[in-house]
Amino acid sequence: MATPQKVVLGILEDLGDEDFGKFKWHLQGVLKDFPAIPKSKLQNVNRENTVDTMFQTYSINTINVTRIVLVNINQNDLVKKLSQSQPGHPVHISIHLQKAEYAERQKVQLGGTC
Repeated sequence: MATPQKVVLGILEDLGDEDFGKFKWHLQGVLKDFPAIPKSKLQNVNRENTVDTMFQTYSINTINVTRIVLVNINQNDLVKKLSQSQPGHPVHISIHLQKAEYAERQKVQLGGTC
């Protein structure tokens, strides 16, 4: 079985450049209940270094953070792939609940209009 770092790297390698940028943007403070990674640590950083930074920041929660961000950027196929590659890893979120929470946060950030 691949290490968690290799699994996350494989997922990030499946993202195009635009989606990889969105992924990194979410790590900078959009996530509820997880610390933000400063923009300076993610700017002009490749996928390998992003994985290293994520594991330094989130430790055992990195797989869950990856899953949450993938849901937020509508990469549900990669969420399934992540779940299949880590079958023994507990899933702490519901995709639909996370999407609803994200939509609600977006409404609040936009002043209640959406």
